[in-house]
Amino acid sequence: MKRKTLKSLVREADLTFQELADKLGVNQSMISQWNSQSANPKLDTMIKLAKELKVSLKVLAHAMGRDTEGIPDDLEGGENNRSQDSI
Repeated sequence: MKRKTLKSLVREADLTFQELADKLGVNQSMISQWNSQSANPKLDTMIKLAKELKVSLKVLAHAMGRDTEGIPDDLEGGENNRSQDSI
């Protein structure tokens, strides 16, 4: 099964990179850098990002190509987390 990407999570949240950037208080180019994995957000920003996308931190980390070992499955970023079965 194909790994989800940050771009696909943003799309599923019915947002654009610019809308997400505005919600997080960052520049749209920063979202693009995270998507291309040329930069990584700080943990507090990842938590905000997961909340905006309504996914767990583990799903977000996986989508961003980061090691998810040691991240509990139930460590939530969003209230209505999407299923991890699709990752």
